[in-house]
Amino acid sequence: MSLTVYGHPVSQPTRSVLMYLTLLGKDFDFKEVNVLKMEHKTPEFLKINPIGLIPAITDGDYSLAECSAILTYLAKSFKDTKFYPENPKIAGKIHMYQSWHVGNTRPGLVAAFVAWAKAIFPPELVVFTLEEALKRAEAMCEKFQNIFLADTKYIAGDQLTIADLQALPEFQNVAICCEFDFKGKFPKIAEWMERVQAEPALKDSGLPVVQFKEFVLKAQANKEKEEKTQ
Repeated sequence: MSLTVYGHPVSQPTRSVLMYLTLLGKDFDFKEVNVLKMEHKTPEFLKINPIGLIPAITDGDYSLAECSAILTYLAKSFKDTKFYPENPKIAGKIHMYQSWHVGNTRPGLVAAFVAWAKAIFPPELVVFTLEEALKRAEAMCEKFQNIFLADTKYIAGDQLTIADLQALPEFQNVAICCEFDFKGKFPKIAEWMERVQAEPALKDSGLPVVQFKEFVLKAQANKEKEEKTQ
């Protein structure tokens, strides 16, 4: 397998793919695609992924996009039965969550992340105030906790799977940047996050977001200085 991952280290879906490959201990090339510079819309990238979003992968002459599809493809390609069990009931729960994720977890949390980092995002992407976005995030978190963590340690049962890897980065971004109080408001989510991040291979998985937070805070400070001098 000659595998290349295209994406950005702060992108939540990109980090899901990177986390999985790290857990598996697989070699791959990583090519950064700067979405703030619209590199995901260039003709070169659109040849790899006509959808024009990150992440994407190439495996030899095969290309694939969308996080859920990539995680499943990698699991099957590497014959991984640890994080993608052969048991159809567990696999069913994984895919149930992946379908739910797209319309719930991701939009429920990414809006808060974008609102927090509005200093660097195009204005048309900032559709809610941070307060509004966090209220939406809380509503989603209540559903997530009650549906997927009601009586299990992980999303698809009592073992770590690719479903958890798809979800975690979304929560990390909000926890780190927005300093969202998961422990106080949603303790089962906080415990789940700690459980997943306790995996040795994932101990640094949030580092790109920490660095991004520092970058955004500097950008916000500079913008405020410019506004004061005008």
